[in-house]
This record gives sequence, structure tokens and C-alpha cells, in this order.
Amino acid sequence: MAALKRKSEPFADSEEAWEKKPKAMSMSFKKWGVEEVCDFLTQNELDAVIPLFKAEAISGSVLPDLTEEQLAKIGVACLGTRLTILQIIKHLQGKREEEEAQSNGFGTSLHLHLK
Repeated sequence: MAALKRKSEPFADSEEAWEKKPKAMSMSFKKWGVEEVCDFLTQNELDAVIPLFKAEAISGSVLPDLTEEQLAKIGVACLGTRLTILQIIKHLQGKREEEEAQSNGFGTSLHLHLK
């Protein structure tokens, strides 16, 4: 039996994955259109939910507002998949806060230290 290949990173944001991302993926996730969101889902092996995200026109600007209940309502049936999506969104938000803090010249934000 072949061994399962595990990702070294929990989400597709390793340097190698980042370099392979389309140009739009390097912008703030809140500026992503539906296609960029779907590209990111693909990178995180969540292709099965792409038709659901497309049908509901879920863009990056609404990702932080998604809840487990909403994901279930649009048809993401598996609890594990819903939780994974929410973890990815949380991860994106954390990266965004970190990038904003660095661009403001503060390094890591105080908010991140208080978590």
C-alpha cells in the first residue's frame, strides 16, 4: 500500500505555493474575485466546493463573514470540510493582519501578541 502524501504546510501558503500563485493571489484576499477564491480552494484541495462558491458568487470580500451554518446552507455537507474552510479563512485573516502591521512599520502587531 502506498503511503499517503501529507502536505508540509496546513494551508497553501508555503513560499513554493505562493510563488506559483497567479498575480491576483498576491493581493489582499479581500480583493479577490470569485475566480481567485476558487483558485485558492483548489490549492487547498477543496475542489469539491468550488461549484457551491461559484453558484453563490462568494468573493474574497465576504470570506470573513462566512459561518459554519452558511457553508452548510449553501451545500457544504461535510462538517470537516466546513471547519477546514473556516480555518483557512482565519489563517488568511491572520496573514493579512501581519502584512498590514509590517507595512505600517510595526513588525508583528500587538493584536497578534495578545492572542
